[in-house]
This record gives sequence, structure tokens and C-alpha cells, in this order.
Amino acid sequence: MKTPTQIVLTALLLLTTLCHSAEAKDVERVKDKAKVVSVGGQVTRPGVIEYKKTTIYSMILAAGGSTQFGTLKRVKVIRDGKQFQLDLTKEKVKNEEFVRPDDVIEVPESNMFERNQPNKKS
Repeated sequence: MKTPTQIVLTALLLLTTLCHSAEAKDVERVKDKAKVVSVGGQVTRPGVIEYKKTTIYSMILAAGGSTQFGTLKRVKVIRDGKQFQLDLTKEKVKNEEFVRPDDVIEVPESNMFERNQPNKKS
């Protein structure tokens, strides 16, 4: 018959083994995680979208496009820890800036000079 100490030690060993097993499965899930892009700010459906080779503008459209309060003139992109800004009202920028896995895209709120003006092509 086991002593109370042996029972507690056995239970702790079992719990530790189960925890390590669960952590290993979590690591496996992270490795298998699909490549994604985050789109937020003034878009209709902010959230995480599965990555596909497309333009940043198309990824914003996949998130429902800019809301009436958003502007495409100062879209922020965070890539590899660095932030840059794009004017997606310019056709060349709209068609040539491609998204990369793990990009974070933010459509900012328009300022008082941009409000009630459609996103014009430049």
C-alpha cells in the first residue's frame, strides 16, 4: 500500500507529464498555424485574414473595405517590427504594394479635411 506522500508525488508526476504533453501540442499547433494578416482600424470587418499573395488594398477589401470614417490616404503597415505609411488612393501604390505574412494593416480615421470625400484616384 502507498503512503500519502507517495500518492501525492505520483499525482504530481502525472500532472507534470500531462502539462508537458499539452504544451508540446500547443507548440505543434503554433508551428502548423496558417500564415495570417491582421487588418484593423476603420474597416468594416476588422480581424485576422488568412494570408494569400495579393495587394494590401485587396486585403483591406477582404476585410470589408474602409468605413465611411476611414481614409486610404494614410494606411499604416507594420512589417517585421517596422512601421510605414501608404497612400492607397494612388493607383500605382494600390496595385503594386503586396502584403506579406504577419503584416498588420491599419486603416486610420480620416481627419476633418478628408471627411465626406470619397477616396479619389490620384
